[in-house]
Amino acid sequence: MEISINSKKENQLLEREEITFTVSHDSKGTPSRIEIKNKLAALLNVDTQKLFIKKIETEYGAAKSKGTANVYKSSERAHLVEPKFIVKRNLGEPAAEKEKKAEPKEKPQKEKKAEPKEKPQKK
Repeated sequence: MEISINSKKENQLLEREEITFTVSHDSKGTPSRIEIKNKLAALLNVDTQKLFIKKIETEYGAAKSKGTANVYKSSERAHLVEPKFIVKRNLGEPAAEKEKKAEPKEKPQKEKKAEPKEKPQKK
């Protein structure tokens, strides 16, 4: 897996650097978000807690993927700016939250209808 950086753009208002990159992954499927994040963080020499991958799109029929990522100056700023689903996607959910979601919810039992009374027979 090789990562090449296509562009870097400084966004001073949001205190981040916006990056577009290309991943070449010959004879294998698309690498996981965690693998790409770790390699990209090592390439940029930044902490993984400050790097957030927004999207990864694989080209049809090719062993290449394009993506965008944001590198923040602090992890606190990242939590303020990034949507919650992007933070969850990049940092993962705590184990306690996963266990809560894994528990099936109990369905309320329906009350059975009373059986109709027998009608008197006509003589």
